[in-house]
Amino acid sequence: MSSSALDGSQHPLKSSFFLLFLTIFIPFGLGHFVSYLFRTVNAVIYVDLQTDLSLPASSLGLLTGVYFLTFAAAQIPLGVMLDRYGPRSVQAPMLLFAVAGSVIFSISSTETGLLIGRGLIGLGVAGSLMSAIKACAIWLPVERLPLSTACLLSIGGLGAMASTTPLHALLRWLTWREAFLVLALLTLCVAVVIHLSVPKAYESKNTRYSDMFAAVGKLYSSWTFWRLALYSVFAHAIYMSVLSLWMGPWLRDMAGLSDSGTANVLLFGAIAMVAGSLTFGAITDYLRRFGVQPIMICGTGMLIFVGF
Repeated sequence: MSSSALDGSQHPLKSSFFLLFLTIFIPFGLGHFVSYLFRTVNAVIYVDLQTDLSLPASSLGLLTGVYFLTFAAAQIPLGVMLDRYGPRSVQAPMLLFAVAGSVIFSISSTETGLLIGRGLIGLGVAGSLMSAIKACAIWLPVERLPLSTACLLSIGGLGAMASTTPLHALLRWLTWREAFLVLALLTLCVAVVIHLSVPKAYESKNTRYSDMFAAVGKLYSSWTFWRLALYSVFAHAIYMSVLSLWMGPWLRDMAGLSDSGTANVLLFGAIAMVAGSLTFGAITDYLRRFGVQPIMICGTGMLIFVGF
């Protein structure tokens, strides 16, 4: 593969797709996989947390929410770093925070320690999706971004799937603390894979901070941005709050399901997310040829969500 294929100046989609798949899509996809695994794990281990640490429901909600708080707080600084240094140089080091957070979470015996660990996990995986999208934007044609993003989201869904029935099966052999040490090791391996396999060729952009803040202000004043943000808040955020924690207690306490039954239902929810991401990504990619805008597809998906 020529050097121009990896410098972001050309899009060698047809001639080098397999190499791009191995060196770009798979490494960053694994990062997003880990992100979703951490995101939804509490829906399965909440019983263990309640039993071992006597945590009330409010504390469980806080433990789950702090992941999203640190995740969200990191987005704008991450955007600046991604533009300056590129996805490889940002994502691999960031995952080390998640490694540290997972270790701290596994050894903590107080709510404060758990919050610190969970917060570090959210910070560490905060760039998983954006780094992947940035990499796709550099090395893939822009018209393929909706489909590639959908594929990345589906890989994240696989992480959510792994945190359901497979994790429940693993907990028959390991404690939840040991499971988090395994997750720390897995995350470390993903960081190493990204560091070693993703191309180093990226021209750093020495953009002035004043220009960056001006760009952020322009973004927040854009109605297009707010249309997408509102969709994210009212659809994705609500769904993730249910899938990442509250569906588990409801299925166990209200529907009367066993722990294994709860994990299986959560698995089906994650499967639906994967199928939906791939389906809407393919539909968006196809209908773009006829002038249908992606925001219209998002609106249709939200109507389906509300209807059911």
